[in-house]
Amino acid sequence: MVDIDTDRIARLRQAMLQGHHGRHRIFMPTNWDVRGLDCSLVERKAHALAMLLDRMPVFIEPDELIVGGRTVMGRRGPGLEGLERPRDPSKDSLEYCCPRYARDEELDRLGRGEGGSQGHYVPNYPKVMRLGFGGIIAQAADRLARETVPSRCDFLKAVIVIFQGAAGLANRYAALADEQALDASPERAAELHEIASACRHVATQPPATFHQACQLAFFLHLVTVIENYSLLSQGRMDQYLLPSYAACEGARAALLLRCLLIKLNDIGDLKLGDVSYDGMDNVIVGGLLPDGRDGVNDLTYAILDAAGELKLPNPQIAARVHRGSPPRYIHRLAELSTGHFGQLAFYNDDAFVPALESVGYCPADARDYVLDACQDVLIDGKSSFFVLAAVTLTGIFQQTLAEADDAWSFEQLLERFKRRIAENISDCVRQYNARENVDGRETISPLPFLSGTMDDCIEKGLDITQGGLRFNDKGMMVSAPVTAINSLVAVRAVVFDRKEATLSQLKAALAADWKGCEALRQKCLAAPKWGNDDDRVDLLGKEIVEFACREILTHRTGCGARVLSGVHQPHPWAAGTCYTATPDGRRSGEGIPVTLSPANGSDRSGPTAVMKSVAKIDPMLSQWNNALLMSFHPTAVRGREGLAKFTHLLEAFFAMGGMQLQLNVVSAETLRQAQREPQKHPDLVVRVWGMSARFVELCKGYQDDVIARTQHQL
Repeated sequence: MVDIDTDRIARLRQAMLQGHHGRHRIFMPTNWDVRGLDCSLVERKAHALAMLLDRMPVFIEPDELIVGGRTVMGRRGPGLEGLERPRDPSKDSLEYCCPRYARDEELDRLGRGEGGSQGHYVPNYPKVMRLGFGGIIAQAADRLARETVPSRCDFLKAVIVIFQGAAGLANRYAALADEQALDASPERAAELHEIASACRHVATQPPATFHQACQLAFFLHLVTVIENYSLLSQGRMDQYLLPSYAACEGARAALLLRCLLIKLNDIGDLKLGDVSYDGMDNVIVGGLLPDGRDGVNDLTYAILDAAGELKLPNPQIAARVHRGSPPRYIHRLAELSTGHFGQLAFYNDDAFVPALESVGYCPADARDYVLDACQDVLIDGKSSFFVLAAVTLTGIFQQTLAEADDAWSFEQLLERFKRRIAENISDCVRQYNARENVDGRETISPLPFLSGTMDDCIEKGLDITQGGLRFNDKGMMVSAPVTAINSLVAVRAVVFDRKEATLSQLKAALAADWKGCEALRQKCLAAPKWGNDDDRVDLLGKEIVEFACREILTHRTGCGARVLSGVHQPHPWAAGTCYTATPDGRRSGEGIPVTLSPANGSDRSGPTAVMKSVAKIDPMLSQWNNALLMSFHPTAVRGREGLAKFTHLLEAFFAMGGMQLQLNVVSAETLRQAQREPQKHPDLVVRVWGMSARFVELCKGYQDDVIARTQHQL
């Protein structure tokens, strides 16, 4: 273990958790407005962002070595809910977090509002590390000199404007660091001058040192968040920071890395709907490189060590594994997983890479996949597979059951369910295509800064939202699958096999939310459930989920891009409030399971059985997403023997074809204690779905949901 400044790290960590930097934030002033500029919409967007970067407060907190922070917020409240602009142009501009740039006649065309975009992006960190802000400006200027199409010229000019704005922000931080050095102690003055030098260098040049690389990575993250408001991933950090890391002295590199990871919690004290922003960003480590070699290196372990030490909600660690991953790497991941580290998720290259290849991606691109701000797959620097739509199996089954009558057979019910799934998928794609222009473009706010980082947008002269990416494919999520599976199985068992009720009687009980029908509810609860390696359930679930995935893969967007399939259920507690009672015995408003995880308390045959159930679904049909979230009691993994068993369990799941695994290792009693005495458990981080959060900051609905999950033993 390298000797680092642990006291400094502790102070920085505590200050970040307490949100000390929040005092530098301001609300958007009303007079920041560029609508009067005589240029295109995308240029005005770039000028608006550049104005914000030029005028937003800058600050450097004590002890900081990596600097920057988001300091202009919307008026609607302290959280991120107020950051996306409403479509109503009469709304007070104090709600907005970006200077006004869209004229009244343009607002309807923007669709999602003046500040809205789809989120869930991964900036192209390798390109920015290779070229720097200055190199991207030069690339756009060179392309502009050769372009004749006016709309493409507009985009290229916008890229130049916003990257000049990003460079200006870096220079503002350099000037502030030099200014603070005048009144600082000699030791701190030397640090501030180094900060100034790093900021000034990355304003125009690619990084030459690890300090400069970390600073540029954070500036890239910061400006992208400001442009896109939230939900961004840091990509394969152990690859693009490796060259400069390898040339840095061990203790210094470890310190800078921790400073960067702490900084990535800059807006972790804000709220996004019903949860905090904590744990929304992924840092991807390990996995195959484009040429097929394993990517684990010294920086991989350094990131794992730093994240395990800091135990901050952000960033989450997405660990890519494959059959050739080093045993030391797998062992270290298992150690972290068993140490109350709720930020870690596993992704199986041996499943995701072939699945991507099966729909046409070349091996090099398939091996270079990254994860967005939740758990969805992207091709690094070349794509945005953000969700086109969700096909909600539970809702569709409820609709199917509503039209069924007592004359139906189970086969008729199943066939009608499938037909409705197919119709729903077709409707979703048709509605999405209707939102695209005839050129296959999306009517949402342009993103010139993010677009400038990507591989093909500058060469094409097109923004991401205008089709500039190499791969414009989209993902469609098969959501709420497990409640639908358990409900279908319960109907088959209770109504058709055992004939303990008619469809009409079951529908009446559901309409009454099971009131006065407890005996029937208990029979439905006793029906076999997903996650117990029971083919009576699993094969039916496999049939339904695979049918939905295959249907999705038959579709294309209006511009001819692929529609990728994935299985994903985010926001499980909140999503459950949207569903009335279901035939599996669930009451109206109760939560639903995360993605392919069993319903809380229903997985009674051990962790291996859960994994076997999930692994029965063909991984080749899920290119975009597919997750299992499990909880283990700490006693199950205690000691050398427990860790060894746990490691073998992980390896077995991936060998079976399991695609993605998320874990919590914490007892229900510890969670209940944290509910009762939150002040004693401020650092308890849990995996909620594709995001992690400090347990004590979750609302009670999510806390109860996490507590109710089965605590597996080995």
